[in-house]
Amino acid sequence: KVLSEMNKQIDSIVKAKHILPVEAGKMEELLQMNCELIRLDSSKLITDIAVSDNMAVHDGCLYIPYNESDEYCTEMIAKGAVAVLTENEIDNIPCIVVQDSKAAVYRLCVLFEEAIRLPSIIVAGSEGKTTTKRMVKRVLQQKYDVFSQDGNYNSLHGLCCSLQGVET
Repeated sequence: KVLSEMNKQIDSIVKAKHILPVEAGKMEELLQMNCELIRLDSSKLITDIAVSDNMAVHDGCLYIPYNESDEYCTEMIAKGAVAVLTENEIDNIPCIVVQDSKAAVYRLCVLFEEAIRLPSIIVAGSEGKTTTKRMVKRVLQQKYDVFSQDGNYNSLHGLCCSLQGVET
């Protein structure tokens, strides 16, 4: 549910900064990497991004899987995704094939972060991160609007999802 809400909020940031919507043929420019369109018209409009979240998949979005099977990706297309961003072509579905999907997700994270341009605090370490995060959030909320991911998304995909959830 948290991921779905984060993905829904992407409109207020990336659309305002003209990151989305984007024609499929312009993904190469957006991601700054080679993108091969398979069974996908270059003029097809991508209106949203759903990173590893089947609940966020809807008409017009680009689905970026995280270790999901080809069958699962096929289900996301049936659910309304325009295409799947992947490193390997998937039979019978529209794909945007890139050499390194993690680099593509990283690039999206950078774009979202650049669009947001807000001060941030990062908590790192081997113990006590969640407790520290909650304490810092509680103190800052007394004066500021604070965004903090509710889950524990310690991956590049998680970072991308979290950045999509920030409202400016």
